[in-house]
Amino acid sequence: MTPAKALVILLVGVAACATAVIQTRASHVSPGLLAAVRLLGAALVLAPVWWWLVRSSDHRPSWAQVRMVLVPAGLLWLHFITWALGGRLVPSAHATLLCNLAPAAMPLVALALLGERPVRRELMGTALCLVGVVVLAGGGEALSGAHLAGDALCLGSMLLFTAYLALGRRHREAFPHLMLYLVPLYAVAGVIGFLAWGVAQVLPQPPAAVLWTSSAPITDPGREALLLVGVTVLPTVVGHGILNWGVRTVSAQMVSLVNLTQFMFAGLFAWLLWTEVPALRLWLAAPLICGGIAIALTTRKTSP
Repeated sequence: MTPAKALVILLVGVAACATAVIQTRASHVSPGLLAAVRLLGAALVLAPVWWWLVRSSDHRPSWAQVRMVLVPAGLLWLHFITWALGGRLVPSAHATLLCNLAPAAMPLVALALLGERPVRRELMGTALCLVGVVVLAGGGEALSGAHLAGDALCLGSMLLFTAYLALGRRHREAFPHLMLYLVPLYAVAGVIGFLAWGVAQVLPQPPAAVLWTSSAPITDPGREALLLVGVTVLPTVVGHGILNWGVRTVSAQMVSLVNLTQFMFAGLFAWLLWTEVPALRLWLAAPLICGGIAIALTTRKTSP
């Protein structure tokens, strides 16, 4: 597969991931329950494919593989929760800047977990992309000491996402097909989410934790059901599925760089749905980030 084809597939996945913020914003379901539903729902949607692969190949599921997905599943669930919490505690500029720092963290995470070093052009592309991130955040003034808790949650969420993707690349040899990895991953993460949400209903919680268990009154169950299906299929099954395919096919750093374009798709969707006009800094940041991706894309060939 050529790098251009891999880029197109990754962009489809990033566009699907960008629908998560739109659907989550429209839903009245609590973040904790929403995360659990989308994860376990994704496992159920993909379960027939997983079963067919198991029946038609020599692959046999084992408890060792379940233990292998336990850590990335926990990281993915924690990423969903900390992002929901952090995004509600800080202005959007803070959240945007910190979430998009993944390419800065990925080289260190990939080195620690995978033993992979980014090549020179990947570093050059990353530097240009991060300039775009600073422009997107408003020249860097988004960071301040007034929102330390929210900033810490957003930064933690970014690190959790980075480690989750890197582990997906690390486990590619243990799972000969992507679906054999994703279904147990989503299933375990969904079970973790439902257990945590259930325990949170009966135990006392710190004030900040209420943010991920509280929900607004649901007046239209049909609408909420459609949103739950949408957030399960588009950003989880399609979006995260393609991102995990990407880390098995190209470098983890490349996936984190292409994922930076998510804000462009989210801005487009918000403009189409709510006529929200993108800020000037989005138009300034977009060519910098796209240029950085183009530089990094010339580093290496993808696998077949």
